[in-house]
Amino acid sequence: MRPGKPWSLRIKPSADAEASHLPNGPKAAFRQVLSEIAEDPFNVAGMRAFRSLPDAFIVNFYVSYRVVYRVFPRSRRIEVIAAAHRDSVYKGLPGSV
Repeated sequence: MRPGKPWSLRIKPSADAEASHLPNGPKAAFRQVLSEIAEDPFNVAGMRAFRSLPDAFIVNFYVSYRVVYRVFPRSRRIEVIAAAHRDSVYKGLPGSV
């Protein structure tokens, strides 16, 4: 973890609703990914930039599931904006078809 103030993690209601519908295995993996993101959002295994949104990243979990989150470094905030199967996670996000 980077020194200083801890990161604050917020899950958007829409992402929380998506996550609540995950099957048990992916749901447990999602919780694990959230703890890794909360510790250091810039150092999560397998993360990559989400180019359609500034300061946003994607992490794969449980093979075919994704979590999309934004980082606000100045305020040390993290906002989870989507969590779902790869077939539907990008729907409604900027740059999605």
